Amino acid sequence: IIDPGIATSSTFAWLNANDKSPLSYMHLNKMGMESWRRHVLLKDLPVWCGSIVRKKCQQDGEIDVEKLLTTEKNKSHYSRIGPLTAEEASRLEPGVAFKSPTTQATDDATSTENQNEELYFYPEEGHVNPVSAVKSLRQAANANGVKFVGGIQPHELMRDNINGKVNGVKIKLQGSENLEVMSADIVVISAGANSSEPILGIGSDRLPLLYQPGALAYVQNPSSGIDVDKRLKRIVVDTISQSHILRRRDGTLVIGGGQLVVGGSEDLALDRQSSDSLMSNGTELDDKLVGETMIDSVASNIAPLELLVEAKINGDAVRISRANRPMPSDGLPVVGAIESGLYVTVSHSAMTLGLVLGELSAHEISRIIRGHDEPNDENLYGFKILDSYRPHRFWRRHSQ
Repeated sequence: IIDPGIATSSTFAWLNANDKSPLSYMHLNKMGMESWRRHVLLKDLPVWCGSIVRKKCQQDGEIDVEKLLTTEKNKSHYSRIGPLTAEEASRLEPGVAFKSPTTQATDDATSTENQNEELYFYPEEGHVNPVSAVKSLRQAANANGVKFVGGIQPHELMRDNINGKVNGVKIKLQGSENLEVMSADIVVISAGANSSEPILGIGSDRLPLLYQPGALAYVQNPSSGIDVDKRLKRIVVDTISQSHILRRRDGTLVIGGGQLVVGGSEDLALDRQSSDSLMSNGTELDDKLVGETMIDSVASNIAPLELLVEAKINGDAVRISRANRPMPSDGLPVVGAIESGLYVTVSHSAMTLGLVLGELSAHEISRIIRGHDEPNDENLYGFKILDSYRPHRFWRRHSQ
């Protein structure tokens, strides 16, 4: 298995279908959440604590997809409680200083701004430690005979001399200049933001990906000395200040700043804004400054906890991770055969979607190998729910 990316270990890992569009993509994410609840190996890893989200009010004329899904008729699709008052939100999460949309501010501008905000609680949502999840899956895979080979460099795809079908990969092992051959019935490219690298046989013309750098700050084991009732219990996302925070099982606070990208068509316009949050005058900010900026934002807008102030002062309690997040150019997953013998899976929201896409892909790949399905330009194979996410959609658009 070739894994040249680091995005998985650097993800916020919010398991949700929150505000994702189009509707079919939201439903796919709901399936992903359900897969986490049922998975025999991983079902005990997620923390289903619910999320409190602060957002701007829906503007006149806009369609509120979430509201449609949470009416009495459709409430089984996705649960949303609210809008909440600040007092109601504080009962759900005592560690956060929520601002009430109805509270009169000292100046008219702030008062108007507050009145354009709403708080909602999404009780079905949760989070998971991505490293623990991957470790559990790898251990199980090893027990089933899967061999993981690290430190390799793909050199080129191998093809059948007669029909051109992809039938393996030539690789270089770390420290060696010699090429080795890995023959295969089918080659699967699942390399995150690196999936469109030409050396992997696809290229950006057939798999266009956005540049989506992101960073997280981690405040290690901050629970000691904090009133147990004031510890963070929920995921808190402030889409207005662009800050978000959660607490993992070991007590570590995970803090994000800048636009929280959830995937789907609504995120595309925010691509540049997300990248700029890590830059100053075109130069990448250093880890210390990025961490301080994110902690400042969370402390002032979400959780004014003493531990955040102490962490910034001490510095040694803070760790920063960065990664280029995999994001196809239309914001939606890419899953399926890209040519004979070559299959690709790449997606944002991959922690939410990883299990369900993995199981669907595994079934499709198995059927292709056994000759039950032969992918074609009409995408008439495999699961219908994945038809909107086939890679052929990109070069079809260019040909029209």
